[in-house]
Amino acid sequence: MGEKITYFILSIAFVALVNYPKFSTEQLIFALSGYALITGLFSLFFHRKVLRKFSDLTFMLFPFFWIVANTFFLFFFYQSGFLVFAFSVFSAYLLYLILLEMKPKIHSVFIENTFFVSVSGIFIGLWTLDFFLTPAWWIVLLLHFGFVYGFLQAGFATTLATDSQRMVYSLVLALVFAEISWAMLFWPLHNLTSGVVSATLFYAGWSLTKLHLSGELDRKRTIFYGGFAVMVLLITILTASWIPVL
Repeated sequence: MGEKITYFILSIAFVALVNYPKFSTEQLIFALSGYALITGLFSLFFHRKVLRKFSDLTFMLFPFFWIVANTFFLFFFYQSGFLVFAFSVFSAYLLYLILLEMKPKIHSVFIENTFFVSVSGIFIGLWTLDFFLTPAWWIVLLLHFGFVYGFLQAGFATTLATDSQRMVYSLVLALVFAEISWAMLFWPLHNLTSGVVSATLFYAGWSLTKLHLSGELDRKRTIFYGGFAVMVLLITILTASWIPVL
């Protein structure tokens, strides 16, 4: 009961922070960063008895990713107070469900679905930051490498892989995605399109690698995920608005 009440209060706090009228953009980001840390500490407290080793902590990245992704999503509605409120309530409700349902080493379709939504939101947010702030190329690569490594460590948490296997696969795939991000910096595509491309590639790579680590990868699954990724990429790129090259 104490766990549910705590998570409910944290969800209400998320809505209150997002809709506090006196926060500037920088103050809101700082406040949500502190909120994510506090949420993680409470989650650690309630799961402390089932944690056996340090690598078990990776499952607690799920709410962190959700908070970061929704921070990015909220800026799409910043001109409408009602949309911000409605979106924050919906996000807080799903955050409450995530906190209740996530467990170490336990597979959950709901957690996986919200995890991929979070990944998509963060990719779109990273490319939006690059589009408007144009940071140095190495900062973009470091952000993609760091987030993808964290995504994979959390995403592989329910597989049968050992800690060393998870680390090696996560490092290699994060490096591959950093290289892809470097190539995408030269693409004349808008941030939303780049985010969808990154999310699609991640979904295919994560799904195939997870099936491999679980011993369930076969020819049919490889064709399905590979074909799905190619189809989405083709539709996205062919229908995208390209930025004129001067």
